[in-house]
Amino acid sequence: MLTRRVSRPNGEFLGIVAGVAELRYFGDFYQAISTEGESVSLFRRDGTILARYPRVGKMIGEKNSSQSRGTRQSRPAAAPIGRQAT
Repeated sequence: MLTRRVSRPNGEFLGIVAGVAELRYFGDFYQAISTEGESVSLFRRDGTILARYPRVGKMIGEKNSSQSRGTRQSRPAAAPIGRQAT
């Protein structure tokens, strides 16, 4: 589940927007856009791997310490960090 607070310009709380997507969707999508020898991953802000292609089951749900806090900070939660050659 992805959630985001919605506020007025003055900061007043208006509500929460929520969405749900199966993680398998991202794996299938990343497979479709990947070329041979590449990997694509989806991370949470804290570095936890949510989805990856090619899938490495033991990596899903684990924090990836190689992703720097500064790199993730500039991207929205659950946004793809980028493509990496394997």
